[in-house]
Amino acid sequence: MKRPTLNAIAAAVGVSVPTVSRALRGHARVDPVTRSRVEAAARQLGYLMTPAAARGASGASSTAVGVVLGPLENPYFSWMLTELAGQLVERGKQLVFLTPQDLLGGTALPGLAGCIITTANLQSRMANIFHDHGIPAVMINRSAEDRTASVLCDNEAGAGRLAELVLRSGHRRIALVSWEARTSAIRDRERGFIDRLAEADAPPAQLILVGRQNLESSLYADGEEAARLILQMPRARRPELVFALADVIALGIIDTFRRHGTAVPDDISVVGFDGIPEGERFPYRLTTLRQPMEAMVRTALDLMLTEPAGLAGRTVLLQGDLLERSSVGLAGDGSRRP
Repeated sequence: MKRPTLNAIAAAVGVSVPTVSRALRGHARVDPVTRSRVEAAARQLGYLMTPAAARGASGASSTAVGVVLGPLENPYFSWMLTELAGQLVERGKQLVFLTPQDLLGGTALPGLAGCIITTANLQSRMANIFHDHGIPAVMINRSAEDRTASVLCDNEAGAGRLAELVLRSGHRRIALVSWEARTSAIRDRERGFIDRLAEADAPPAQLILVGRQNLESSLYADGEEAARLILQMPRARRPELVFALADVIALGIIDTFRRHGTAVPDDISVVGFDGIPEGERFPYRLTTLRQPMEAMVRTALDLMLTEPAGLAGRTVLLQGDLLERSSVGLAGDGSRRP
């Protein structure tokens, strides 16, 4: 038999799906008569509420927090997931994975105390869905929508600090590797880096776009693509330094360079952005701007769980840390860091 959904309950009672969701969670905006009808229809149709949803229907506080993650092939999201899971355990909460398909397909949302959104895929539609169901949602590393809050690293300022490091290194031919499907974070990084170079009257960076077939997130393969494009350039035109707008792209660049006999930083320097743990390892030792992941997750959960009524359009910017490692050399001497 087909599993009953919120749509089926809504049709049986003659109310909207968001009303059904709120009723099953015991939301104060649903009158007691409607709530009773919804719960009766749910039982009659064989709709099985999770323990968290059942607690919501009885008016108690849920322990479940939904998470809509970007692709785990990107170590950035694995890093974020580890931090989220640990902090939710400390708060006595349970982590529930959700996909955009779950939300758009009408999968039940009752029982959620809130949701963290980290993906750029359909983020506007997801924000509306959570708002309509009365579920507080906070975006991490994405700009706030009108109906949600956002907690993110100050990407523009961080990229400006990396530009300062690049200027100190003395390199003049610079490439900026960006992602074809630009997110708000990527656009801010581009702007912060390019504007700081312009303020210093430095030559503009050459823009290299990758990820044309990947609409969700930057990946290691995008770095391999960027490196191949650079290696195809005449030696006199190749950049002396490459700024990849995500660490995972930088790792792909470094590995591809080395497979083709191009040493980092002796032949070319590489800079990233994010601060994923993998970047600290040998042979990368990647110079990067590390996002304050622990503080970002903590702030997002604080907002979602303690200030759910004041989330709409709120943005919290946190400053990252500049990590100077050995992937950047001084112009004319790749053996030294700036």
